[in-house]
Amino acid sequence: MIPKVIYTADLSESPDRPRLAAWKHAWQTLHPEWDVVTFTLENRPPILNHDQWQQTLDLSEPAASAARLNLLRYEVLAREGGVFVDPDRLPLRSLDELVAGVGAFCSTIASHGASRPHMLSPSVLGATRNHPMLWHAIRDLPHSVLVYRGVWDQSGPGFLTRV
Repeated sequence: MIPKVIYTADLSESPDRPRLAAWKHAWQTLHPEWDVVTFTLENRPPILNHDQWQQTLDLSEPAASAARLNLLRYEVLAREGGVFVDPDRLPLRSLDELVAGVGAFCSTIASHGASRPHMLSPSVLGATRNHPMLWHAIRDLPHSVLVYRGVWDQSGPGFLTRV
């Protein structure tokens, strides 16, 4: 069962704390029985893919914070389980029915041109603790960063679709 925890993060150098507070309130309102957690650079948990994290420090914004968000997302969900949501995604309804009886789920991108139809998107990603797909993602991430260019393919939808 997917734990009833919803995460997001603003991992930029200057996080938008009012936006994070509004995000948290919106999700908590529709999910009163869930824990809602927001991370910033100051309170994030340790990262296993430390070398990839260090490489994000050389990127400019918004690519840097997007790359860090993807690294954190995969690792937090692998270790703890729950649902990780991009900070620009607001809820329309409760996730309770969606998470019932599934080991993992993610959002999709219906079409990104003929070359990339129906891609998986990590913008809303949920999984049980220790889900194998997430550990595969963590394992494969260093290779992806070496082979592909751009956050989209290194750790975002292109990467998740390949995993």
